[in-house]
Amino acid sequence: MKKICLLLVMMLLTSLARAQGGHFEVVLTECGPQKLQVIKVVRDATGLGLKAAKDLVESCPQVVKRDLELSQAQALEKKLEAVGAKADVRALK
Repeated sequence: MKKICLLLVMMLLTSLARAQGGHFEVVLTECGPQKLQVIKVVRDATGLGLKAAKDLVESCPQVVKRDLELSQAQALEKKLEAVGAKADVRALK
């Protein structure tokens, strides 16, 4: 009986951890003065080609990446802000 309860608790904790992750997006609100550097960060984060990344950066505000864990979203936000862009981390509903 104890093993079954322990197994159920572990399954519940695993499902809660999965439910909490992957519910954030990073939105680029302004590209700032260093547009080329922002394009490089966007390309690195998304895997987009040069033209697609340039179009995304030039059409702010745009979602750069979705379905991220909070730590990943905050890391991307910091990278974008380090090159002069303004970005927001938003929770998905």
